[in-house]
Amino acid sequence: MDMTWDIIELWATPAQGEPVLLPRLEETDTALRFGTAEIQAELSYNTAADGVWALCCQAQTVGTFSGDGALRLRWKAPPVDGYFADHLVGNYWCRPYFGQNPADCPPGTQALLCRRGDVYEYRMAVCNATHKSVLQGDPEGWALTVSCGMDGLSRLEGCILLGAAGTDPFALAQMCTERGLALLGNNCAPKRERSYPECLEYLGWCSWDAYQIRVSQAGIEEKCRELRDKGVPVRWVLLDDMWGDAPGLNDIPSHLPFRDMLRQMQQYCLRSFEADPKRFPYGLRTCIRRLRDSFGVEVGVWHPTTGYWHGLLPGGKADTQLGAAVIDAANGQRIHGYTYPQARAFYEAFQSFLKDCGATFVKVDNQGFLAQYYAGLAPIGSVARAVHRAIDDVAQEQFGGALINCMGMPTESFWNRPRSAVARCSGDFMPDDREWFVRHTLQCAYNSFVQGTLMVCDWDMWWTDDGQSALNGLLHAISGGPVYISDPLGRTDAKTLRPLAFDDGRLLRCDRPAMPAAACLTEDCRCSGKPLQLWTTAADCGVLCALNLDEAGRPVAGTFVPGQVFPQQTGRVLVYEHFSGTVQVMDAWQPVSIELENGEMRRLYLVISLGERLTPIGRIDKYVSCRAVTHREERAFTLYEGGICRFYASAPVRTVTVNEEIAPYTERNGVYTLDCTGVVQPRIAVEFKEDRV
Repeated sequence: MDMTWDIIELWATPAQGEPVLLPRLEETDTALRFGTAEIQAELSYNTAADGVWALCCQAQTVGTFSGDGALRLRWKAPPVDGYFADHLVGNYWCRPYFGQNPADCPPGTQALLCRRGDVYEYRMAVCNATHKSVLQGDPEGWALTVSCGMDGLSRLEGCILLGAAGTDPFALAQMCTERGLALLGNNCAPKRERSYPECLEYLGWCSWDAYQIRVSQAGIEEKCRELRDKGVPVRWVLLDDMWGDAPGLNDIPSHLPFRDMLRQMQQYCLRSFEADPKRFPYGLRTCIRRLRDSFGVEVGVWHPTTGYWHGLLPGGKADTQLGAAVIDAANGQRIHGYTYPQARAFYEAFQSFLKDCGATFVKVDNQGFLAQYYAGLAPIGSVARAVHRAIDDVAQEQFGGALINCMGMPTESFWNRPRSAVARCSGDFMPDDREWFVRHTLQCAYNSFVQGTLMVCDWDMWWTDDGQSALNGLLHAISGGPVYISDPLGRTDAKTLRPLAFDDGRLLRCDRPAMPAAACLTEDCRCSGKPLQLWTTAADCGVLCALNLDEAGRPVAGTFVPGQVFPQQTGRVLVYEHFSGTVQVMDAWQPVSIELENGEMRRLYLVISLGERLTPIGRIDKYVSCRAVTHREERAFTLYEGGICRFYASAPVRTVTVNEEIAPYTERNGVYTLDCTGVVQPRIAVEFKEDRV
């Protein structure tokens, strides 16, 4: 166990009492006992065959524990070269923190990666049936706090921390997540068993940034008409916030600053499950039908866990319909209860209405509300299990599991989604804001290191014509998750989207969430002098993107090793850089240099296994060009659709055919380029000169 037994203190807090330092009573190789006459606790750990350890606790008191900070564990830590802490800010989103001094680690840390030389140590907080844990720094090392969310429990039992050490940080994170799922016993599927919604394999558009409080059926139809006329292959529309029947929304002045508008809208309650009668005069069903019939798009619908931001309108149609399923929350709002039957009744009533109206999927927002809204009513673990099970069960029944989870990054949400596959990993998109873009990129990337071990990560919507559109397009292309824009009317730039999708709107989606490469996992690229490197995989190829996010605008430089980006390859590989078109054939463990002069520069490298004579690079007009290759043979390859494509040949080529017709090409240093635009599923076959003697 990498933590060892360097435990300094264990504190317990009784309900309505002050923290009590528990004396250490007994120590063995695998357990520590602490206690007083009133409170006893035992810490134990066990290590699995893969090296992942679990720290467990059994504690009981003659009275009851405090709901907030029932236990607090402090332990010493040796110096580290650097660490990355994924910590919860507020109730909803995590952010990365980079440090060297453990004492500076922020409260609410849910995952912690430390580096000492080439060895990484990973620790992960958990949420079981009754309590959750969080990490933070301590003057002598680290601290772990265990909370129940309510007073009244006299016994706490179960896992409180997971950890592992080794040289592969990505394997450590994945193993800890899978060990946690097995230990917690909450019937949550590992990532490999979760099904990604088919509708999200295509390009989408979201109403939020485009219309906000002025979203309407007429406005959405006008935007869809623009997308169609510009040839943008959007296949689905997300009807986001402010579409619903919440009296007062229409009275918000349109000239209000954004933050003031948000504060006002959060004061209103949901009256019914229908759309706002003024902005959707024919109802939600008619709106969805017209969008599908006129523009060929599927429609997803947003709703929060609370009905609307201030809950359900007391005595309103929805409140009355739900009856005993609704309670008064700790903050006084009318929301669904914390038991599974109550939560299920709410989601079933709302989402069955949306399904009947023709919706294809849902986005369920405000999922991090559990600890605040149900404080003092039930243990946080049991609340999270009930509510997330209800969300997933109903979405599975109504939409085949087509669900985007949102505003739900607390530990209790992470560990309790039974089977849904997609979750947002950042706060909201803010257009035309470079400072926001840098924070957003780091948030998405480092949150994906943690959340991506269980979920496909949604990097949020974006605009195609703001100052960061080129960079946003690149990042979404490699994110591994949904891609949807939120351009206002008249502002969609079709050419910005072409490198991300095929003509039918299907995305060239990567296989896994993009996350920081090992070279920058525990360093802050805003001040390290090195580029941010994000890596993922696609179609049996490695993908690495490098950005300059230096806060002072200085040049940055670094290296990457192709064999670390694409670990399956140990011999020679082809490294293709998208923006320059350069091709390098090299040993998989030979470093590649990266130099970026300013924040507008970027690099996108594909690491492709080298064929005996033919190595397809794919559609070079797409960011993830290798994803366009659907079938690879010894002397041929097939593309999803025609376009400008490229391949490398290690021997001189005699002829190239496209679907058995001879095709013209250009060649430079063994790299061949040809244009098969308009050809349906072109098969490019190569005849080499040495084939004929």
